[in-house]
Amino acid sequence: MWKLMVFITFAQGNGINKKEVVQEKAMYKIEDYKKPGGILLPSPFFPLDSLTGILERRLSIQISNLSDLYYKNSIKFRPLYLRVPVSKSMASSVVIVKVPMPPKKYGVKAWSLTIFGPRGEVVKQFQGKGIPPKTVKWDGRYADEYLTPGATYSSVLNYIDRYGRKRRIIGGDIKVPGIKGKIKDKFILKMVADSIFLKNSYKLRKDGRERIDEISNFLKEHFFGVMIIRVKGDAGGMLSERVRVLRREVLKRVPVDPARLKIEEEYFTPSDLKIPLVEVIAG
Repeated sequence: MWKLMVFITFAQGNGINKKEVVQEKAMYKIEDYKKPGGILLPSPFFPLDSLTGILERRLSIQISNLSDLYYKNSIKFRPLYLRVPVSKSMASSVVIVKVPMPPKKYGVKAWSLTIFGPRGEVVKQFQGKGIPPKTVKWDGRYADEYLTPGATYSSVLNYIDRYGRKRRIIGGDIKVPGIKGKIKDKFILKMVADSIFLKNSYKLRKDGRERIDEISNFLKEHFFGVMIIRVKGDAGGMLSERVRVLRREVLKRVPVDPARLKIEEEYFTPSDLKIPLVEVIAG
């Protein structure tokens, strides 16, 4: 139900009181500001602020209340370097690992899920009693490091059935395009460089600028003094050009003294997995 705005004015002339009543539909229902995404709507007890604020609110109510709050925030009228990109974040702080399910007919007394790195090393293990969950959550960390985006990790479920027999099921591959988190006092963001640049090129992909938006927002969110971007790959002109492009694009988005932003080349070593990466360190 729309609330009615009623204005009553009185005029006095020649000893006669005249009354004028104006009724009009309000722009918002009082309940609207409580709905999902309602942070863009005003409290019913506060006046509308600026013309920009009014435009934001009008645009917000055109988006379905079922829309993700992330998209609602993205419509705010802000300068480019403060804008939240509409694209979904590539880097995640949680890796969802699917657990292979044992046959129900044999039951499960105890189980353990082991995650192996791309070289076969054990990097993480989960365990429990009874039927295992369908998925487990992993922050991607092991040995004071994060998994390598783009690399393939694997899992194996070992379990003991109700008859005491040891059984094993091979799980599916685990691969992520980006990972972020914190190690000690530094915040870390890693993503595959080929998600920003065309493969074997320093030209940006069609959605490359959205990935740079994510890097820039990460720096602005966690910057307390350290700002380092390392671009990893084979030594050569292409790697140097990727560094140059990243420096130019990030400085467009992050209002900081260029001397405080360190962007450097990092070369593959013989033991590396040869996956071109962009690593961001802030803190």
